[in-house]
Amino acid sequence: MHDSTEPTLISRRALGIGVALLTLAFGAAIILGATEFSIGWSDRGPEPGYFPFWIGLVICLGSLATLVQTALDRESSAVSALTTGQAKRALAFLVPMVAFVFLVQVWGIYLASILYLFTVMVRQGKFGVLLSTTVSFGTAVALYFLFDKWLMVPLAKGPLEAWLGIH
Repeated sequence: MHDSTEPTLISRRALGIGVALLTLAFGAAIILGATEFSIGWSDRGPEPGYFPFWIGLVICLGSLATLVQTALDRESSAVSALTTGQAKRALAFLVPMVAFVFLVQVWGIYLASILYLFTVMVRQGKFGVLLSTTVSFGTAVALYFLFDKWLMVPLAKGPLEAWLGIH
């Protein structure tokens, strides 16, 4: 749980409304995509957009029902769904993951994996530098041999791999 003295960042009501709007948009996108095809029924059966259209419609109806129910529930405004402390802890994991995805594009998966694992182990896991270094490099080496050598599935390479000749 969380400390009740922490300030609320998002109420349960606001989160419910946000998720309902997000799923409503998702359903609408499905409906819009389905209308690019025929959504009717022919003598051969359903047309290509028939099932996606109805599934999108069901998603939209469910989202609208959730939106109305959540909007009318005034009591859920007082209930915390996310406190500032919880948001900080979530961001402590999210920011390194986003950085990892970016670094894979720039430096390749091996160097990005080393940096990500080392940083997360030291900062969040409070592991020692020696263990974090060993695990980080060991994981990158294991990924290389598993995917590139044994399974022959090349992973994203960066300039370091080219320089080392493992490209």
